[in-house]
Parts: sequence; structure tokens; C-alpha cells
Amino acid sequence: MRSFALQVVAACLLAVGPGSLAICQQIQTGGAESEKRVSYDAPCYRIRHVTYNSPDYPREIVIVISVDPKHFVKEDMMALAYDLRKLYLSEARYGAIILDDDEVALHTSPLHRKEEYLRARRAFYYRNRSTGEEYIQFSSERGKPWNEVKINLSQ
Repeated sequence: MRSFALQVVAACLLAVGPGSLAICQQIQTGGAESEKRVSYDAPCYRIRHVTYNSPDYPREIVIVISVDPKHFVKEDMMALAYDLRKLYLSEARYGAIILDDDEVALHTSPLHRKEEYLRARRAFYYRNRSTGEEYIQFSSERGKPWNEVKINLSQ
């Protein structure tokens, strides 16, 4: 039998396509389920690509995710950074490129349909556990520089 906590709150990683995940949390209330944000009230997001660098270099991961445009505000971006920190806890060094359009995150790259990709690119999160460097930078609205707001999360 499941514990009461598992009946009330069940975290879910929903497959949304080959190689991608939507990360949200579901809360059950009176038989109806409603979407809830993950830890630290992080906005729901979709991981669309995860790329590892060449074995000739120190291990590093680049993650491409999409987030709804309304979440490009300080509180949500910090919550997203904390959530990514927990999700990639065992990784020594990684970065997340955060786009505001899920279709663009799924179907473009800096090399393929570059203009669409650059328009949708709104934030970047970086963590290096060896040096202690950690930050998130983002633009408050589309068209502004993606490093308009920079938050140092280093401890």
C-alpha cells in the first residue's frame, strides 16, 4: 500500500517524445489532478536535448530545455536553476540553454534554423562543481539580450 504522502503528491516525469521529458509535479485534490510545479516552485519545463562533449575533454553536458515565456522572471528562473541542480546532482559541470518555444527547442539548433533558435533563446544556466561557479542569466522579454539579468548562485 502506498504511503499517504505518495497518494497526495506524486512527482512525474512525463515522456513527451523521443529523448525528451516534461518535468512537472501532480497534486491530487479531491479526485482531480492539477499541475503543480516541482521543487522550489520551479516552472514546468521540457528537456528536449542532452548532449555530452567529446571524451578528449573534461566531461560536460549541455541541456536544451523549453519553458513557457511567462516564467522568465527572477523567482522562476532561480527556482528552475535549483531544480536543475537537484536533477543533475552527480554531474560535475553542465549548462542548460533555455528557450521560450517548445517547438523551436525540439526542432532547431544553432546550426539548423539558426534565426528561430536565437529568437527563442532566453536563458542560460551554468554549474561547475569543481570551481563552485554557478549562475543563471536570462532576458525578461524576447528580443532583449539573453544575459540582461544575471544571478550569481555560487556558494
